[in-house]
Amino acid sequence: MTNLKFDPSKQSHRLIMSALFFMFYDEGLTIQEVQEVLEDIKRQAVYALLDGKGKS
Repeated sequence: MTNLKFDPSKQSHRLIMSALFFMFYDEGLTIQEVQEVLEDIKRQAVYALLDGKGKS
């Protein structure tokens, strides 16, 4: 497995960071709450990606 890191030159990475900042600054979530939401998104994304891969 490669060691991928956040790359601000990639639009997809910037969009994710923007969403995290939006949750914190505009929605008023705490850092802990943003982390909880991010973990749930990660869990759900894995299943959605696997489900989508099986349909192609």
